[in-house]
Amino acid sequence: MLANNLTLCLEDRCVFSPEPLVKNRGSETVSVLALLDPRVFALYPEELRRSLKLEEPVQTAVPLVSALRARPVDWVVVLYHGPLEEAERLAAPVPGIDLIVVGHEQRLVPPLNGTLLVSPGEEGNRVGMLTLRKHARGRTRSTHQFRLLRVEDPRDPLILARLERYRRKLREALKEGNAAAGR
Repeated sequence: MLANNLTLCLEDRCVFSPEPLVKNRGSETVSVLALLDPRVFALYPEELRRSLKLEEPVQTAVPLVSALRARPVDWVVVLYHGPLEEAERLAAPVPGIDLIVVGHEQRLVPPLNGTLLVSPGEEGNRVGMLTLRKHARGRTRSTHQFRLLRVEDPRDPLILARLERYRRKLREALKEGNAAAGR
């Protein structure tokens, strides 16, 4: 599970990977970071918040993006769980981010500092296809097609299988953590 600025420390181990995900897709290398706004946990129980270590997103992103660009990678994508204004504050001081996918946002936003900011919309209702390309000078170009999903749309078995694998891994990690904590 990817959460680069979050560590959930249980008695015997810590959950979540601080390392970015790096995948080769065809001739391109794509890196993915997942960052959370610290206010996401404001309403969580104090017991849980004590077991969390959460760095500021910019503090985490600056060295990670710099190291990724030095590798080099072709694309740096950030999955950001927090408000748009904080995602914009992340894009401004962290050069080298190509795309930020913003959770908690329901509006279309213009690029900022060379970074494209996108949102899946309220409960994922603006899911679609985003195509990214680089110009010869390294500038990012994008095209998109949005598709409003409806309840009567057929379910995609590949997506459902991927979701179930994720849920199973999450349940196992939480179960192991609860067992280690004596719960």
